[in-house]
Amino acid sequence: MYSIAYNRQWCKGCGICFNVCPRKVFEVEGMDKDGYQKIRVVRAEDCSGCMLCAFLCPDMALEVDKC
Repeated sequence: MYSIAYNRQWCKGCGICFNVCPRKVFEVEGMDKDGYQKIRVVRAEDCSGCMLCAFLCPDMALEVDKC
């Protein structure tokens, strides 16, 4: 089991995590007040711990830890 820490303030809405996640853990939200299309973690229980999202996030907004 893995936990995903997501810092919404740091996210710029690039969508890399959404696109690389093999388990479709993330979902894209609508635009926020600053014009960024943020993501949200919707299926954390499906996380396989591959850490692609955390490694590829240019804003370091994601952290994956083993529970």
